[in-house]
Amino acid sequence: MITFYGSAGAASGTTKVSGNGFVANIQGQLVGRDVIAVHPAQVENPTGQGGPLIIRTAAQRVLASGRVNGAVTTDQPLAVIGAEEFIVRSIVFTRASAVPDAAMKGGVYTLPGKAGQVLVPATQGYDTLAEPVDFNEVEVSTGEISTAPFIYVSLTTANPSPIEMEVHVIGDVLRYAAS
Repeated sequence: MITFYGSAGAASGTTKVSGNGFVANIQGQLVGRDVIAVHPAQVENPTGQGGPLIIRTAAQRVLASGRVNGAVTTDQPLAVIGAEEFIVRSIVFTRASAVPDAAMKGGVYTLPGKAGQVLVPATQGYDTLAEPVDFNEVEVSTGEISTAPFIYVSLTTANPSPIEMEVHVIGDVLRYAAS
């Protein structure tokens, strides 16, 4: 959130413009604008505290996506599409078909059998997905380059009742797959 205080004219005094993006001066009016880019945009220092807002294009894209069963503990592969070499940055869990139990926990890996890079730890809970519009975005801190053809969702503790949810793996593409 960016908050900018400035003068908007003698009649109105001081104006506060809040929003995610940047502040533009349009004909003497301070206006909060969203960041719009042709490519995905990476925003550094989005609060504006401690330095200027830096916006650059990023090569992030959805690497793998699919619907998984939250009532099983078997490996559930999501095929990596269009990338031979990549770094996973975040994983989004959303659109649960039911409310997950607090006991439902599990991780995401680059190899079956809970092996390879640990992208999401086995202790990750999903009980924040109470409504279909809720999402849980988990940042991945490994920063390791991967060439895995699949990403595996593997729960440690399954939900006691039937449930499905969408999983979207997002990252930086370092080398695109040959077409």
